[in-house]
Amino acid sequence: MISTSELEIVASVQLVLVEASKLHLDDKFMRYEPTALEERVFKEDLTEVIKKGIKDFWTPKYNPSFEQNGKSICFAKGKKPATGKSFEWWEKNAKNFSRRNKSKLGKKSEYLALMGLIIKTLMESGWSVEKAWYAVCCESKKLMEYIMLENEKDYAEIKEIFKLCNLTTPKVVADDNNGYWVIGANYGLVYSNSLTYMKQELGNQALYDICTGWITHSR
Repeated sequence: MISTSELEIVASVQLVLVEASKLHLDDKFMRYEPTALEERVFKEDLTEVIKKGIKDFWTPKYNPSFEQNGKSICFAKGKKPATGKSFEWWEKNAKNFSRRNKSKLGKKSEYLALMGLIIKTLMESGWSVEKAWYAVCCESKKLMEYIMLENEKDYAEIKEIFKLCNLTTPKVVADDNNGYWVIGANYGLVYSNSLTYMKQELGNQALYDICTGWITHSR
């Protein structure tokens, strides 16, 4: 049952529930034998996340943007993602965004779970296991184009699967133990076209300028 506080935050920010607890090692998509290095690395990492167990969580549909004051953050369709802030800034402001709902800078394990659920959902919608893994782990550009084209009816089913409009900007996420990661794709600016690409970083202004924070809420 959803609490009053959950309803309030969902209504104001448009959160999407990520049912990470529904991931299992015997899921059909997890029986796939990766052929590319990116797929193998992701499968190893996701396997560890599933073994340890992970709870469901909420994440905003849109990237965070700056309010008019340029300091606090909001979530709204069509606004430019908030970039240029340090990893430490994101950790502090993610917690301050909605303390009542236990908002925080999303964890690496949560992001991995989200990517796993995207692959799983693509397969359930009719994609082949090979196509789903390749689209998320190796070449996500076409997948991003599907999500960004709002008026193309041919892509309506794909957009409905995700209910997320924030996958096209690289993210800052928290390590489950200590530190931060840059994760996700950014075409032509960063390292990879892979949504599962990740690199541990201690701080780099060039990365601050293209990354936004990924905020999650405990359920």
